[in-house]
Amino acid sequence: MEKLVTATGTGIAHAIETEILHISLDQPANVTDANGQVHQEEPKRDSVRLQQLTAVSIMLTNLWEARTYLRRQFGLMNREGKIKGATKELNRAPVKVPSVTGDKFWGEVCIRMTSYESEEKMEQQCRAFVELLNVDHDFKVSVENDEVDDRTRMSTPSDDEDTTPGPPGSSGRGRKRKAGANGTVGGRKKKSQIQFDSSG
Repeated sequence: MEKLVTATGTGIAHAIETEILHISLDQPANVTDANGQVHQEEPKRDSVRLQQLTAVSIMLTNLWEARTYLRRQFGLMNREGKIKGATKELNRAPVKVPSVTGDKFWGEVCIRMTSYESEEKMEQQCRAFVELLNVDHDFKVSVENDEVDDRTRMSTPSDDEDTTPGPPGSSGRGRKRKAGANGTVGGRKKKSQIQFDSSG
């Protein structure tokens, strides 16, 4: 669900900003009317394109809200951002939270489906979708956690060369290697100390 919304939604949000909301770095051209007044040209809006982008934004918003609802329903929001013990936490089966109902979710879906009543409502829906992708806290957290997971998989601790794995159930940090019988630590030999007999 997340991948679909984020992958597809980014392009849709960009299309809404440029084609519907006309957010652009380029300044609109100045035009002179019949009275000689100079004003900025109003960008033209394609009604069919507005309907298309509204339809896609409604579907993606509903999908994102369904994902958020399911995460709340099964208590997955509380697991977000936990790095320590993540494997143990993720292996635990989700448990349904009895206090979470779908009434609010269904109410919002029904309201969203009325966006076709006017162009003003369609524009409001498009704005809401752009804001969802730009501001939504859950989206930001999920992206940050993906980046953390990628970095964790790719990197290895620098201390690993000098440490040995700890026992099961320990903190996971290894112990420093002790000197072996021949006096080597990490491949280096200790200089042997020569003792002189003072008596003779």
